[in-house]
Amino acid sequence: MGSPVLIPRVQKDDWINLNRVLKKLAFSVLGVDSSPTFDGLNLTSNLSVDGDLLVGGDTTFGDGTNATVTLTFDVSGTDHTMIAGNGLMSLSHDFAVDTDTLFVDSTLKRVGVGTASPSDLVDVCTTDETAGVLLQNTTVPTSASGDDTLSPRITLQGRGWNSSTGDKAIDGYMQIRADINNRDPLVGTLGFFVGDGGVAPTLQMSITSEGTFKIEGGAEFNGTTLSDTNSVTIRNKAAATSGVPQSSNKLVLEGRAWNSSQGNIANQGYIQLLNTINNANPFTERMGFFTQAGVSAGAFTEQMSIQNDGLVSITSDLTVGGDTILGDNAAVDIHTINGNTTLDGILDMESNRITDVGSLEFNSATELTISSGVVTATQGHHSIDTEADAADDDLDTINGGNSGEILLILPRDDARTIRIRDGVGNMFLKHQVESKSYSFSSPAGSSGTFYSAGYYNWSSTDANLTQAALSVTHSAANSASACHIGIVAGGAGVVDTGVVKLTVTGTTIDDVGNRATAQTVDLVADITTLSLDDYVETSEKWIGQVTIALATASGSPVNFSLDANYGCSKYEDFGNQSFTINVLECVGFAGANDTGFNLRLLYHSSAGWTFAATGFVPGGTVLADLSADYSTEDELSNGESFSYKRTNLNTSVAGDIDEGLVLEVTTGANKSVEIMDIHFTVHTAPNFSYLSSNKQHLIFMKHGTNWLEL
Repeated sequence: MGSPVLIPRVQKDDWINLNRVLKKLAFSVLGVDSSPTFDGLNLTSNLSVDGDLLVGGDTTFGDGTNATVTLTFDVSGTDHTMIAGNGLMSLSHDFAVDTDTLFVDSTLKRVGVGTASPSDLVDVCTTDETAGVLLQNTTVPTSASGDDTLSPRITLQGRGWNSSTGDKAIDGYMQIRADINNRDPLVGTLGFFVGDGGVAPTLQMSITSEGTFKIEGGAEFNGTTLSDTNSVTIRNKAAATSGVPQSSNKLVLEGRAWNSSQGNIANQGYIQLLNTINNANPFTERMGFFTQAGVSAGAFTEQMSIQNDGLVSITSDLTVGGDTILGDNAAVDIHTINGNTTLDGILDMESNRITDVGSLEFNSATELTISSGVVTATQGHHSIDTEADAADDDLDTINGGNSGEILLILPRDDARTIRIRDGVGNMFLKHQVESKSYSFSSPAGSSGTFYSAGYYNWSSTDANLTQAALSVTHSAANSASACHIGIVAGGAGVVDTGVVKLTVTGTTIDDVGNRATAQTVDLVADITTLSLDDYVETSEKWIGQVTIALATASGSPVNFSLDANYGCSKYEDFGNQSFTINVLECVGFAGANDTGFNLRLLYHSSAGWTFAATGFVPGGTVLADLSADYSTEDELSNGESFSYKRTNLNTSVAGDIDEGLVLEVTTGANKSVEIMDIHFTVHTAPNFSYLSSNKQHLIFMKHGTNWLEL
């Protein structure tokens, strides 16, 4: 390039056709016809360029005195103006960078990134599925403790006002939609990622196009100021149509469980109230649940609250549609419900107590009809009716129910009686305390061995029965003995061939009053099976004279024999009930001096008997013996009172089978016992319980598979 070319100064507001001037200068000076370039062009006036303008260095518009500098580009006869002033640059038309990398629509006032047709105020488009928008604060922390606030923020803000039409609502939202078919899109997800301590951010919260809001880890909501009014609201804004309410919104806390080599993993979700200042020792905090009655805009009232001391307070009715568990199997939990509670499921206290209960109200009894001694419980209160409305019926088994469940039953009709049989099925009647009393006086003009609460009438010598002397009789004709016939074996019977049995023949009487004559029962099916001191008795009771005899059971025996003591026994069995004898007490008055006086309480059973060919003494196990207990002070003094008491005898007696009690009284002087009262106290389980009035209830609890009366 040659020497600088000087262009004469142009007056203000004059126009220079620079292109023509430069072309002429270039032609005249350089001898070329081209677009020249210049170094150090300084214009202090307007510049009009009709053609290309190439600037290879800094370009300054204005001299610092003009507030506004205007550049006009004439394209196809249309001016496109850019105005710069006060640090602000504006374009009067659309602006594009690389077609659609950045596009500004000046007509619609929209900005597009990746699109030349922005559809919204800011429209960012990309085909890269991994692309995103990054808002980053690059400020370097200045505090060594790292406490600087470096988080950028996104704010969605609307403008509201109060006008003559009332308060205006402000709505702002973040929207996910399918671009092709927004009416039926695939599920879209808006995820919120957070990283901790330099770790790569992970998904913590997400919102899907299905309306699902999920929190992957813990969630915390903090108000922007210290205020009691900070809140999170989930609201269904759809209006009800035709009186049908819209669905209620839900807050769901959901975890994910799996089965690993360590076993099932428990999930925990919770809503937590925190005292951010001192969570270790906070003041009492509470979470209240408020509802609003009716459709008018009335005040909300608290219906339930949960406090940090574990107290749950319900101030109105509580309806639970499923199983309910109170407690945590740890310390005792106390839950207060100040209202009615409706459960459509199970209330599980998890081994915790229910205390201070005012009352329990069962629902009305529903009817169950006995079928072959069985009913099936479906609730805790039932009335029981007989099968086919019979006058009476037995109830032995109750199906249904759970272990620990309480059941109340009563008869359906006063005209029909329900008999519950203890232990026949799965029903067991409760034990109860019973007592019986007897009175005894020595027979006039005699002494010896007597009995109370029963008796023994046995031969003092044994019977030697053979094929030649088959039988022996016992008791007088027409005797009202009503006793059990028995034997005590002197050893095994002997039979040369075949089988020989021992029978009893006579008249029987049962406890209901049924009398049967000419009855024969087998007392021993095979006499060779007997052993020394074996005691055997009939279950039947006999009146009048009976015959005890050997008889052929099978085969053709020729020679056979049996030695045995024989007699009859009557004993106290408390109405054919199993019981436990606890107390014996005797109080009397002596009518004579007696050094041979004694009292023995005998436990009548198959044990404790001793065979004797002569001098046989009947009776089984001795439970109490006055002479053994009193030692030398066991005599009666004429005109003086005496007593004998034993407690804690604690002996179980199968009175429902063939066991009982007999008190043996021995005197050594005539009329030595002027009078004596005898008392037995027992703990018994009755064989039967009767329901004959619908004013009568029985209460049972199920234990395992059995129902036990309470």
